Amino acid sequence: PSELAEARAAAVVPADVEPGVTKLELPVAGDQKVLLVTVPPEAKTGDVLQLLRPAGEAAWRCSLLRTTKEVGQGSSEEGLCGESRPENVSVALTRAKLDVEACFQNLAEAARASGATVSSKLRRVSMPSGMVGVVAQESLE
Repeated sequence: PSELAEARAAAVVPADVEPGVTKLELPVAGDQKVLLVTVPPEAKTGDVLQLLRPAGEAAWRCSLLRTTKEVGQGSSEEGLCGESRPENVSVALTRAKLDVEACFQNLAEAARASGATVSSKLRRVSMPSGMVGVVAQESLE
């Protein structure tokens, strides 16, 4: 099989979309193909939805680019963490779909193979906020 060339597609998220539901058609740069992409749930109006398929890979990677802009002389919009941003700042957000349980098991196996002790009482958990972590299911002694 021939090696796939790098491909890119991008679009600004319009105001009339429902993130997580609306699908956008993104033309692939330098190609006749069009990708049908669901607007990510985290997207906001004005974000740039970028798709990249690295050379030799079949899977596309999706990122959101969000830029804060100066509002007026001497003031600016709030940054992502609440700090003032006097200049334009670009932030690329990437969402990876992972089997977090398998990732945890692989990490524990690698740690054990390196001589570490990993308790079988530890479990991977996911909070409603999307945060993931590890908790002890029983007392560790």
